[in-house]
Amino acid sequence: MAHRILIVDDHPDVRQGIRQMVSEIYRDAYSEEAGDGQEAMNKIFLNDYDLVLLDISMPKMGGFEVLSRIKKEKPNVHVIMLSIHDEEHFANRSFKCGALGYLTKKFAAEELADAMETVIRGKTYLSRGVKQNN
Repeated sequence: MAHRILIVDDHPDVRQGIRQMVSEIYRDAYSEEAGDGQEAMNKIFLNDYDLVLLDISMPKMGGFEVLSRIKKEKPNVHVIMLSIHDEEHFANRSFKCGALGYLTKKFAAEELADAMETVIRGKTYLSRGVKQNN
C-alpha cells in the first residue's frame, strides 16, 4: 500500500530535499508539499494523508497551531514535527499536542527513514539530536 505523505515547510529547498528522501525511502509513496500552515490545513481538510512532516516555525500559521487543528479535524493522521530546535521542551510540547515524532533538521537525513517507519506504525520517535534536560 502506498503511503500518502504531506511535507510542510516554508523553505522550498527543504521541502524538495525531504520529498527526495521520502521517494527514496518509499518508492511508491504519494507526496505533496505545502509552504505554510494555511496551505497545509487546506490540503489536510481536502485529502487523507497517512503522515504529515510538519515544520514548527512557519508563516501564517505555526506548526503547533497546525498540529492542534490536525488532531481536531483528522485525529488519525500521524505527524512528525521537524525543527531546527534541539531543546527537549520543543519535543515535549510536540508530543503533548499530539505528534508521534520529533525530528531535528540537523539529523533528518540520517533519521528520516526510522522516524517515518516508527510513526506510521503508531509508535513515538524522538530524534537523537534532542538535548535532554537532566
